[in-house]
Amino acid sequence: MEKFEDSVSFVIDDFCDFPIEVSEHIQGTAWFFFDQSGNIVRTNAHVAFQETWTNPDSGKSLIERETVNFPGDPRPRPSAWSG
Repeated sequence: MEKFEDSVSFVIDDFCDFPIEVSEHIQGTAWFFFDQSGNIVRTNAHVAFQETWTNPDSGKSLIERETVNFPGDPRPRPSAWSG
């Protein structure tokens, strides 16, 4: 099990007639499952996001909160692409 946390801020200026300032905070826990040889055979992550979307001209904000689970299978998959 591994805990992680990060924050990032950025501006979106090509979506509306005004810029949108976005502040995002992410925290979560990842689990790794191994076979007897020590190879990762499965992963899972539980992640909580909180984003604040702000119009700097009006000062109005929208707060978005989400919690998501990401199951994973690290085995390589055949690709439909060639060449």
